[in-house]
Amino acid sequence: MVEALQDLGAQVFEASPRWDDPSVSMWHGIWVPGYAGMLDGIDMDTNPQDYDARLHQIKAEAETQTLGEWGRSYSSRAKMFSDWDVFMKDYDVLVSPTLASAAFPLEQFGPSWLDGKSVREVLLDWLLTYPFNMLNTPAISIPAGFTEQGLPVGFQISARHWQDAQVLGVARALEQASPWADKQPALNTSSVGM
Repeated sequence: MVEALQDLGAQVFEASPRWDDPSVSMWHGIWVPGYAGMLDGIDMDTNPQDYDARLHQIKAEAETQTLGEWGRSYSSRAKMFSDWDVFMKDYDVLVSPTLASAAFPLEQFGPSWLDGKSVREVLLDWLLTYPFNMLNTPAISIPAGFTEQGLPVGFQISARHWQDAQVLGVARALEQASPWADKQPALNTSSVGM
C-alpha cells in the first residue's frame, strides 16, 4: 500500500511518533478503571471457574491500582497528545499496519508470540489502533491484501486532529488505486461444523 501511495504521487518518509508505551497509558488510564467499574459488585469468588482466569487477573489489578498509577497514565496520555501534535506538523498522514499480527484462530486469546506475557500485553501489544482512539484523532483501517496463508491484512491511515477529510480522502484514493471489494479470503469451513 505504501507503494500505491507513491504511485499516486505522495512523498513517503519512514517516521513514527516518539511515544513511551501507549499500552501502559491505555491500560492504567482506561481499561483497568473501566473494568473496575464493570466488575464492582460481581461475586467472582463463589464460582471462580465461571470466569476466565484473565478476567480474574484484571479484577485483581483493578482492585489494587493506585490513584498515582491512574494519574501517571493520564500525564502520559497528555504527553502523547502533545508529541502527536508536534510530530504531525511535518506530515499529512501517518500510515501503518492495523495490527502487528495476522489473524489467529478464534479459540486463541492472542497472538502466539505474546504467550506468557501479561494480560495487558496480550490484549494490547499487537493492536496498533488504540493510540489514535486515546488521542481522539481521525484514523481508518482499509483492507490491504492477504498473507501467504490467505489471512486478511489491514492498512491504517491517521492524521492530525480535525483532519477527518484528509484520512477519508487518502483511504478513497487507495481503494480506487487498489480495489479490494471483490477480493475475499478463502474460508476454512471444516472447523466451523459445516
